[in-house]
Amino acid sequence: MIGTRLKHKGFLTSLIFVTSTFVSSAEENTFDRLMNLSLDELLKVQMVMPGAITKGDVSESPASLTSISEADIAITPARNILDLIEIYVPGATWLNYEEGPLIGMRGSIVNGNYKYLLLLNGRVLNAKAMRGAQSELEQWNLSDILKIDIIRSPGSVTYGPGAVAGVINIHTKQASNFEGTHLQGRYISNYDSKGLSLNYGFKKKNYDMFSHFSSTYTKGYEADHFLGSDGAGYVGNDILPNDRPLHYFGDAQDKPQIKFHTDFNFEKGWRSWVRYTQQGSNWAGNEVKSDFGNGLVNQQSVQTRQITMALENVYSFSKDDQLKTVISLDTLDAERRRDAIRHSDPENVQNKKNNYSESEFLINSIYNYTPNNWAEVAFGLEYSYESFGPGWGDSPSQMKLGGDGQVISDLNSEALGPKLTPAKAIFIGKGWETHSYAILSESSFKVNKYLKLLLSGRLDKSTYSDHLFSPRLSALTKIDDKNSLRFILQRSFRRNTAVHEYLEHLQGKEVSKESLDSFETIYTKKLNKDLSFNAGAFFNDAEVIAWDSNADVTAPVGDLQTYGIELELDQRKETTHWGINYSYTKQLSFSLDPSLTSSGITYSDYNEPIGGEGAVINDKGNDLNNWPNQAFKVFYTKNFYKKWAFHLNTQAFWDFQGGKDGLAALENAVQGTSDEAATEAAIQRVKEEKTFGLNFRTNIAMTYLASKNSKFTFNIFNLFNSKYSKRYSYDSGTSKTDPHKVRFLKEERAFGLQDDHKW
Repeated sequence: MIGTRLKHKGFLTSLIFVTSTFVSSAEENTFDRLMNLSLDELLKVQMVMPGAITKGDVSESPASLTSISEADIAITPARNILDLIEIYVPGATWLNYEEGPLIGMRGSIVNGNYKYLLLLNGRVLNAKAMRGAQSELEQWNLSDILKIDIIRSPGSVTYGPGAVAGVINIHTKQASNFEGTHLQGRYISNYDSKGLSLNYGFKKKNYDMFSHFSSTYTKGYEADHFLGSDGAGYVGNDILPNDRPLHYFGDAQDKPQIKFHTDFNFEKGWRSWVRYTQQGSNWAGNEVKSDFGNGLVNQQSVQTRQITMALENVYSFSKDDQLKTVISLDTLDAERRRDAIRHSDPENVQNKKNNYSESEFLINSIYNYTPNNWAEVAFGLEYSYESFGPGWGDSPSQMKLGGDGQVISDLNSEALGPKLTPAKAIFIGKGWETHSYAILSESSFKVNKYLKLLLSGRLDKSTYSDHLFSPRLSALTKIDDKNSLRFILQRSFRRNTAVHEYLEHLQGKEVSKESLDSFETIYTKKLNKDLSFNAGAFFNDAEVIAWDSNADVTAPVGDLQTYGIELELDQRKETTHWGINYSYTKQLSFSLDPSLTSSGITYSDYNEPIGGEGAVINDKGNDLNNWPNQAFKVFYTKNFYKKWAFHLNTQAFWDFQGGKDGLAALENAVQGTSDEAATEAAIQRVKEEKTFGLNFRTNIAMTYLASKNSKFTFNIFNLFNSKYSKRYSYDSGTSKTDPHKVRFLKEERAFGLQDDHKW
């Protein structure tokens, strides 16, 4: 059947409701067990809230949360997790960049995903040395994922430094929610993407197991990239006609994406899992292929490989408490290829901007105690040992870190050459190591039937950083059974990337940090048992930092204040799930640090000299760069005639005022100079492409249930394929006399076919 047929009606179905396009026998059994509980027992079923370490209903979470279910993932035309976030999370989007795709929520988007934390089953997977959240986001196959929780507000108090903009927590399937065998094949045209995956789960008396393997090969396609510079136009079309663009979305170095995961539950309260991923793509929205003499190749790309192992135990000393302990090992290998050719051998380390690995041993333990029905306390300890050095199987002489790849081993490094001389290099031997410690606590109190308070705090310290204290106060007011109001006040921190912390330490400088103070309020109304409405408002005040590659130090960028509103309607019924959301994010003010003349955050407070005739780009506007101030999203899933399911989603972004500010400032700056005519012509070409206007895309899917255990899904990505569906590239600021900040491509319409079999 399509959809989940509820056995009972009335109040129980409003407490527990499962929306699923297709469910495995294990999921049906779990649902049956829940439906057989009494109302009293159902009300006592509570879990740790997303964004917290104490238990409670999801509606009490001290964060703005979007949960994407297994059913949503199965029916939604999405190439990867990035697409899922853009489809379901209010206001969220992502941009192309030569260092990899960049996530944006609530106006926070920079040249690396280090303001977001990426978790898998609660374990942080971020690349700490550089770039932050990276692995998992590009994987095309998502059939091993049970759900994804996205927090679009700060979360350092729970998850640790780095979560100043948001948290992405991926939950994988287990044998408790999957039993049997699932084989899936997938093909997407235009990208020439072919994938195959196998899930297998079983249960025994004392243990159960779930295992997943997938491999996806994607060639990608030569999308014409529009550049504002060099005359303005398309690479391979009316600009740089003799050059070919990289294969968009193609596998890095033609190495397929691979994912292996196995998960065991054994004895009482024990779980272990192991995961290996390999991913990477040709993401650059403004680069061309490289010619090493034997033809053009997709040289510029980023690739990561990661292995994570975890052992978890949940133990209760009594009916009122619980101790959860996690011991984990993780190692990540990262490689970033250059666009410029610096050696005739493509594999030579001089053609790599970065080549390194990092490893971590982590132990985390959280104790929860519930002495009565109106209070709960939780206390946690965390220790981490991290090491940074050469890539897997590489010698120290092949190690390269830093924004310009200037951090190398010694004078024997193979990275040294005409472009990287000993005078420019920073020598660190075989690498370095750090120790990190954290103490976290949380208390929840039900003051009365109308008010619940949540007090949280976390203290972090590492070898090279100061103590960072992240506090939070959350208050939940239940006006009545259908209306509630949440207030959240907190401070979050971001440690600098590990390589930047270490370089500052070597220079004897105080290690820098970034802080964010935020206030948020969320109003929730249950319109009926299936339909809910959320209205949220937030204010963020951030002390922003960035790395100065010229001086190899961290520079304070300035104080950024933003605010916004988010409105959501969501309905889940037996055969239907739909949602509508609107978001508005606006820069309130930005004060650039006196030591700087420009930043990529905004064109306000700008004073950047350009060209050779004394032209200056001056302060213009008060809006965020790389960001649409307004976004509207709709998704709709309907199961009908027992054998069919239909899905549609649309995202519309507009009010790119920050980008328009940059063009206007540039026009003003070049007036009366010799560059005026050429710049005006380029800007006019940019405007002809409806740049920074309305941007939208629509995707649809149709699923047919051929038999109880077999289904076929047909997808259309970017249905309308119009000039209004652009994928912009990140702009780090204007420093030339042309609008080089404008870089985008129009993602083409693509068709997908997916075949699923279960037995």
